[in-house]
Amino acid sequence: SFHWLEAMYHAKQRNGKSRNQLDTSVELTDMISNESLLWFWATWECAQFAIVSRLRTPLGKAPETFMAIEGVIKAFAAESQSFSNLDDALDRRDGVRGEKVGEYVCLQRVHLLMNFMEHLDKLLYNAYEGCAVAMPAVHKVVKTFFRT
Repeated sequence: SFHWLEAMYHAKQRNGKSRNQLDTSVELTDMISNESLLWFWATWECAQFAIVSRLRTPLGKAPETFMAIEGVIKAFAAESQSFSNLDDALDRRDGVRGEKVGEYVCLQRVHLLMNFMEHLDKLLYNAYEGCAVAMPAVHKVVKTFFRT
């Protein structure tokens, strides 16, 4: 169930958009009915928050934030490996890999973390160098922070 994710999406939408912008954008019903798109949006917003706050997150300043992310990546890698080893030990007689609920949740968490890292990479590059694709420009203070 991802009702909390839908609520976050609704809370984040601006009320001041003109009708023309709404017609050309993704329909709200399409967004809500697509769990994958909601997760993409959520990971993008998390990465954007980290960049706009100049990597000062609830995890700490920039070094602490990156160390915490690295720790999570290492923990997820170990957890994924343990599921792989368990499947090999059971000779896969219980079903198809990825069929177990715990394994699916583990793999989904890894996938979301990788999406977050990809978004963070793109937004970091955009903050430092600028970008040729249509991404929102960062504030001058943020750009100065990443250039110095």
